[in-house]
Formats: sequence, structure tokens, C-alpha cells
Amino acid sequence: MDSRELTAAISSCIISQVPQVQYAPADVEKALKSYTADELQLLRDAGWLTDDFECFYVIHRFLSQSGFMDMADDRFLNETFRLAKKLDAGEFRKDPYLTALKIPEAKAGNFTLTHASYDRGELLQYDMPDIRKSTVVPKLAFFTEKVTFPAVYEGDMPWVSVCPSEIRSMGPDVELAHGKCLVLGLGLGWYPFMISNLEKVSSVTVVELSREIIHLFTENILPQFPNREKIRIIHADAFDVLEKTVPGEYDFCYADIWESQVDGARHYRRLLPHMKRLSGTGFRCWIEDEIRWWIEQEED
Repeated sequence: MDSRELTAAISSCIISQVPQVQYAPADVEKALKSYTADELQLLRDAGWLTDDFECFYVIHRFLSQSGFMDMADDRFLNETFRLAKKLDAGEFRKDPYLTALKIPEAKAGNFTLTHASYDRGELLQYDMPDIRKSTVVPKLAFFTEKVTFPAVYEGDMPWVSVCPSEIRSMGPDVELAHGKCLVLGLGLGWYPFMISNLEKVSSVTVVELSREIIHLFTENILPQFPNREKIRIIHADAFDVLEKTVPGEYDFCYADIWESQVDGARHYRRLLPHMKRLSGTGFRCWIEDEIRWWIEQEED
């Protein structure tokens, strides 16, 4: 199994099985004492261990108990441990969206606005893997205490949430926004919230296909936006709006209307003619680098 296949298998395990390493501080202390000084140094030299033994302990137990430890070579493990993180719940809660808004429980059609959570020691992926690397590994993380965050479910299935991976994957694109902005896809409104707080952004037009999502947002979330006067919501298909958009109408466009690079590739191809036609508009897409890589693989 190559690194991409193994990373995909680990991702599937996290999504489908919701693995959690249950442990107490005494377990970490006991495990630390089981290693000699020389063994600990070898772990440091390999990149498996930083100064935080708890992070190594949780990731090691997850990989061992799930059987992935035996499937991976040294290079894969070195990178996986090096990139693993013990997330700070306090820092996560300081996100401006989470700090400013109180998300209620609400329902519209088959969609439910609620909260999801990560339990202590529950494995998650804090960001997309670097798929252009020669060795592709998952970016694993966990919290040391339970954290909750806003989420929308469609029936029993998670639809969108303001979780660490969502924040991290969209975060670098916030500062790109300027002037009159067009956002394709609403979700829980994290991206519109963040860019509406920028002085260099004068307006934010959001296009969303789901009436239920628009209702949940406009009734429960938008009224809490400090710069809500900048926000305009359009119920429409994103590509129908783009077809009618003329050069100069928007300064920046952010697209987030797909679930992954797989279905994103199809939508991205449809976006390309509009990017060319609206050459004066800056375009950026969620997980764009991963989508472009996927398209390259399809074309090889």
C-alpha cells in the first residue's frame, strides 16, 4: 500500500469509526517511564517525538490499535508523527466566529442546525494532506478535553461544521478577499463572517442553492454578524449567477460548493471559463491545490 492509499485508509477510519484513545495522565507517565533515555532519543532523532510525549503517546496508540502501524514504512511514520498535533481547546475557542456567535438549535426541512463535538483523545485531521509530496501522510490531531462547535446535519449525516480542518483549510484564503466579493456556497457562513470584518471588503454577496440552509443562516446566524449590512444572500445555482456576472461586477470570488477534490474537479472545470472571462476578478477556490492535483492525475 503506497502512502496515498494508506492516508486514504486512515482518513476513512477516522470518518467511519470515530476512533478515540481513552487515557489518563497516569497512563502517559507510565508509558514515558517504559522508555530508556536512549530509546527516547532515537524517537526524537526519527522525528516521532518532540517535547510533548502525550502527543506521541496518543498518535502511537491510535496507529497501533488500528493496525496502521504495521502497514506503514519508516518514512511514512516519521512524517506522520512529525506533523501530528495536540490541539489547544482554548486557542480553538478563540476563533473570531466562535467567539462572536452563539449558535442555537434549529431545524429547516431535513437540515438541523446544532453542535458537534470532539471528545478527549478523539482522532481528527486538522488539515488536508500535502498530496504533492513524495510521501503523503494524514495530518492527525486530538484535543485533551471535549470541544463543541457549530454544525449542520442533513438527516443523520454531517453536512458542514466549523471544525479545525474547515477553519484551517479556508483560513489562508481570507486575506485574499477585497472590494466587492462574491462567495459561492454558504455553509455556516464562516468565510463570509471573516471577510466581512475586513475593512478592505466593501460587500459580500453569497450564493446558496439550498433554501433551508439560507433560512437557518438568515434567521439564526446572520443577525449576530457585526458587519451584517455588508452581506447579501442570493438563492440560486452558483453557475447561473456566474453566467450573468459581468466583468468588473466583483473584485474577488471565492468558491466552496463541493465536498472534496473528486467532485470539486468537475465544478472547477466549469469555473475555468468564467475565471478567464472575468479576468479582472480574483478567484480562489476551497482546496484548490488538491483539486488541481486531482485534475492533473485524471489527465495523465
